Amino acid sequence: MNFTVGFKPLLGDAHSMDNLEKQLICPICLEMFSKPVVILPCQHNLCRKCANDVFQSELSDGIAMLVAGNDRVQAVITQMEEVCQTIEDNSRRQKQLLTQRFEALCAVLEERKAELLQALAREQEQKLQRVRGLIRQYGDHLEASSKLVESAIQSMEEPQMALYLQQAKELINKVGTMSKVELAGRPEPGYESMDQFTVSVEHVAEMLRTIDFQAGASGEEEDEEVALEGEEGSAGPEEERPDGPEGTVPADMPSKVGAQVGRRQGCGAGASPGR
Repeated sequence: MNFTVGFKPLLGDAHSMDNLEKQLICPICLEMFSKPVVILPCQHNLCRKCANDVFQSELSDGIAMLVAGNDRVQAVITQMEEVCQTIEDNSRRQKQLLTQRFEALCAVLEERKAELLQALAREQEQKLQRVRGLIRQYGDHLEASSKLVESAIQSMEEPQMALYLQQAKELINKVGTMSKVELAGRPEPGYESMDQFTVSVEHVAEMLRTIDFQAGASGEEEDEEVALEGEEGSAGPEEERPDGPEGTVPADMPSKVGAQVGRRQGCGAGASPGR
């Protein structure tokens, strides 16, 4: 008598009961479901407690990492704001120094210009005094000579011979004396020229055009930028974490839960959904 045929329905019922029992038991805590709350894409069911344990732990870790990342980013932002303020302060200070130095340079130029103008004025006054003195000397001689000529002409018209002879002798002596008077020499040719006070400023102007900032100033700014970049690199990029709405399952979570379920039950990812 063949008993195998008679036991096949019983074996099938036992297998169905095992599948039903597996679907009614949480694959994490291995206890009966009190209220299934999550159905994963891998078709596993989790009770509320296990779902909270699995996802809340991962979410808490992700939140902690985000908060730490936000703190680092905020620290970098604060530092960059301080750098901006420092740049403004340094720029304002350098503008003041630059203005003061150019004003000092202008003051030196004004002082030197005043000195040269004063020297030119002194030379002008000396030359004018000499020429004007000569003009007065020549004028006085001309006036005396003109008066002597006038007296000589009048004496020649004197009708009385005795008086004429007496005056003529005196006039001849005066004319002789006047003709022998030596006047001061006239100014030499080119005496009126003031070309010796010509100032060449082309080389100074060219030097002023080459005024520029010192090369050492840019090195400090580069060092500051390198230091800032190094701190940004140590902070590292923000690690992306799921931040979906409450009740949704992150995309990488089913694989983690499936691994735990596989270790607990040995079932595949394609298990049938529970009720």
